[in-house]
Amino acid sequence: MGIYLTPSYMKPRSRISNWLIQFAYEEESKAEYVYDGPETAPLLKGETKYYLKYHKLTMRKDLEGNPEQYKLLPDIKSMSLIPIERLIEIGTNNIEYGKLSGKYDLYTVEGERFINEVYNMLRSDVRRVVSVPMQWLVWIPSEKILTRLVFVRELGGEIIVRPFGSRGILLEVKEVKLDKANSWDTFAMKRACLTKNRLNDAWRALVVSEEMAAAVEGFEVERSEEVEKEEEAPEAVGEIE
Repeated sequence: MGIYLTPSYMKPRSRISNWLIQFAYEEESKAEYVYDGPETAPLLKGETKYYLKYHKLTMRKDLEGNPEQYKLLPDIKSMSLIPIERLIEIGTNNIEYGKLSGKYDLYTVEGERFINEVYNMLRSDVRRVVSVPMQWLVWIPSEKILTRLVFVRELGGEIIVRPFGSRGILLEVKEVKLDKANSWDTFAMKRACLTKNRLNDAWRALVVSEEMAAAVEGFEVERSEEVEKEEEAPEAVGEIE
């Protein structure tokens, strides 16, 4: 099993000069990791690179010394090209969470509406672990283009929401308007990314709200059980005078 090049992600506050972080999909772990290769690709069209050989390096460890963040270093000589459809099939396993239909301008309130609709579609355990919306993959079958939501301006038509690996989301879309991903403009994309970053904030707010509600519900159940035990406890026998 090897690794597949996937579209890069933009983090406008990172220290990297072009603010792009390249990713690759590791087939063995079914997860995306930072890719330490020779290229960056905000948009892939038609085909992608597959590396049969690579090294998985630790980028960061936790307080106990256990690896918690990795990067993938490809062996360039082991590279071959594969159709993007093959990567989609491997990453999604042809599973779908559900479908949406409509037109969503990510620069307006429709963006938040789209985030809410996807959120409500997913199971609670999935919501807590998936990547933030701007990192979601966007697949346009009619044009054989794979990119990320961070580089998209507008979604339309039927949208199929699929898993991608263990923590990703892939949106299979019929109609898409891209920002500057296909005619790259770094500063224009940075401004666009900062503007649309509210979608990540909206997603995090939904997750936090659900977790708080679950915590309150758990506390109320626990408190109710304590009160019930107190009511069931036998009365104490007093001293005989």
